[in-house]
Amino acid sequence: MKTAKELGLSEAELATQVALSEGIVNELIAEERAPKRFEEVTYTAPAHWASYLFNGDASGLDYYNTPGDDAGDREIAAADAFIESVGLGGPVDCSEESEFRWRPDYCARDRDGRNLGGDCLTYTFLREVKP
Repeated sequence: MKTAKELGLSEAELATQVALSEGIVNELIAEERAPKRFEEVTYTAPAHWASYLFNGDASGLDYYNTPGDDAGDREIAAADAFIESVGLGGPVDCSEESEFRWRPDYCARDRDGRNLGGDCLTYTFLREVKP
């Protein structure tokens, strides 16, 4: 460890710098230990995305498994875009019962860009509440 003289500081200046550093470190430790608060945020999206959103299992996203058909890839891209648009990571829960919705918060679109209504779940995400 260097002395105050080696650092070009007086003893008082060094003591002040050390005290400030210790104060900042203590504040960071206290902030890290403080309990975090979260609020629930919900969005409706297609029910058949649930397995992919929670488990990464995309096997159910291509219903007909037609060779050369990119339906499964489009569904994966749509589900990934949904997660990105939410911006909160993956969901932590979803409703147990699905319901038909013409206009969920996020939905698949047909090749012409029209909304595709369908069975939807309410997905729950957590957002940290800053003090």
